[in-house]
Amino acid sequence: LKYDRILACGGSWMVKKDLIQAGNFDRIQDLTRQAAGIVAEVRG
Repeated sequence: LKYDRILACGGSWMVKKDLIQAGNFDRIQDLTRQAAGIVAEVRG
């Protein structure tokens, strides 16, 4: 995310459909944490 004023974004397109359909929210949460960690590293 290029803009520091963006606090969050969301959408079902962000994870694979099968994870949502299976209710695998723990895995979705793990993937979200990984993505947030990458953003934090890039931003420094």
